[in-house]
Order: sequence, then structure tokens, then C-alpha cells
Amino acid sequence: MIDSGLTAGILRKEKTRISYSFPKVRPHAPDTVQTPARAGLPPWRQFQLSLWAFGSRMQDHDIKYAVKMGVAITMLTAPAFIGATRPTFMEYRGEWALISVSAASRCVFL
Repeated sequence: MIDSGLTAGILRKEKTRISYSFPKVRPHAPDTVQTPARAGLPPWRQFQLSLWAFGSRMQDHDIKYAVKMGVAITMLTAPAFIGATRPTFMEYRGEWALISVSAASRCVFL
């Protein structure tokens, strides 16, 4: 029996390597047409890219949680720093609300 090249390749299970003429796609690769180098861009475009990078970083869950906790603690501590509301803050022991919020936020990550 005569083995042809095709049958012999199938029986030996050889893998052929295909060379592609196009480069591999790398999303968000720097210094390409879609994401040019920042050094050659006008200042306004550099600002836009910085704003875009900041916005994409703000979508991270940890950053959102940190901002929410910062706003909550700021709202709870604001009456302690305002002269008219400080006595009420001290009377109702507002510092314990801050302790509770801090303890609750730590329990989430444990």
C-alpha cells in the first residue's frame, strides 16, 4: 500500500504552522494608529486621553467603593466642623456613627 503525503500527515498527526500576514491584534496597544503616542499629540488631545484614562479607572469596583465611603464619612463628619451643628453632633455622639461606618466597611473586605 502506498501512503500519500496527506494520509501520512494525518496518521502522524503533524501540525502545520500557518504564518499570517497580519500582525496579532493587541487591544489598547500603545503607539498605534488607534492609540498614538502622547508625545506627538496636541495638548488638548493629551488632556482628553488623560480624562478618558481617569474615567476608565473610575469604573473599577474598588475605586467606586472608596469614593462612596469617602462621601459617607464626609457627610457624617461635616456637622462636627460646622459651628452651629457641633453641639448637636457632640450631644448625639456622632463619632460613634463614624466608628460604625468604618467597622462596617472593613467587614465587607474581610
